[in-house]
Amino acid sequence: MKIAFLLQSFPCLSETFILNQITGLIDLGCDVRIVAFNKLKESKQHPDIQKYRLFDKTTYNKVPETKLAKRTKAAAQTIATFIQHPILVYRLQKTLLTKSQAYNYQKLFLGLRFIQENFDFIQCHYGPVGNQALFLKDIGLRVKISTVFHGYDLSVYMNEHGPNVYRELFTKGDVFLPISNFWKQKLLSLRCPEEKIVVNHMGIDTTFFRPVNRNKTHEGLNILTVARLTEKKGHRYALEAIQKVVKSIPHVEYHIAGDGPLLEELKEITCRLGIENYIIFHGKVNSSEIMELYNNADIFLLPSVTSSNGDMEGIPVSLMEAMACGLPVITSAHSGIPELVIDGKTGCIAPEKDSEAINKWIVHLAKSPELRNQLSNQGREYVNTFFNNKILCKQILKIIKLLLKDGGSRMKGYER
Repeated sequence: MKIAFLLQSFPCLSETFILNQITGLIDLGCDVRIVAFNKLKESKQHPDIQKYRLFDKTTYNKVPETKLAKRTKAAAQTIATFIQHPILVYRLQKTLLTKSQAYNYQKLFLGLRFIQENFDFIQCHYGPVGNQALFLKDIGLRVKISTVFHGYDLSVYMNEHGPNVYRELFTKGDVFLPISNFWKQKLLSLRCPEEKIVVNHMGIDTTFFRPVNRNKTHEGLNILTVARLTEKKGHRYALEAIQKVVKSIPHVEYHIAGDGPLLEELKEITCRLGIENYIIFHGKVNSSEIMELYNNADIFLLPSVTSSNGDMEGIPVSLMEAMACGLPVITSAHSGIPELVIDGKTGCIAPEKDSEAINKWIVHLAKSPELRNQLSNQGREYVNTFFNNKILCKQILKIIKLLLKDGGSRMKGYER
């Protein structure tokens, strides 16, 4: 079975949930390839990229900058593909000439790639990427197209492009995989056919993220956040809570791992609140560094919020990782998070933007080792049951097989 992952960028260290799907399907025996529009230059990479030799499986849909280079590449690839697939190349050219006033070289190279490869199934991550793949249906490729919706694509992107931005995708796409029931309800409100929707959570490797014997060598309380430094992660409210916490608990350290556009702003807030001696910014971290941070932490904190431009979370993977490592977590009643963190059972939930509620939870957990142990055990068990990447990838494979069986185009009869 030949599966393509169509991605806006690859590799992206902050999108380990996509990497987990790719490697999970490879482990299940699928022939997985990656087609990406952009290659990010990152200082650190996930070890699975090397382990699975993913760059050897990746093609970048790069359009040359100069007009001559574009035309030369277009002519060479079109002729080479036309020799083997004349009808499909004819349909591709016809579609490009009728769909847009300006000739779209990006779609040309993408179309030629998919004609050459003859994939069975395309997994598009994020709604805009699903839209970019739709023209492959118009040229007559007999390929099933799945679109995974995460949160950004149904919040800020849709706010910018209007409620009908996915109308054609809902009609022509074969299956839609929102990562939470929260986003399934959003798809239904947009009149996406319910029979095409299957909730498929993002998952983690629970054999890698697991509890270790914590021989606590530090005094006081270590609190950890692993997240990009963006508004929707709620760092501001975490810092405001820490200002309150340090008044009642001695020897507090708040570790913040991740980079992003708000780094300097958050450092300024830290100084303004007078808590710079309690805060440690680690910057971008790789998987081994993350594990060390999880192992040394007492509480994991991620108070996600809806950002000022409407951007929202899916279900943060870092919450899953922390819970799998046995950390009690404090988070917010935001997006699909309550599907992972059940308040008082698998973790603690505060209202969005409520630093006082966060403070109360931190102090309560610090003084209640029995509750910390209870949340640790129940959180780990919940992630292992419902957010286990191996199980979730088997679900995806089952979906793919159902769609490919007898040319199926609906998910009727699918059961987890």
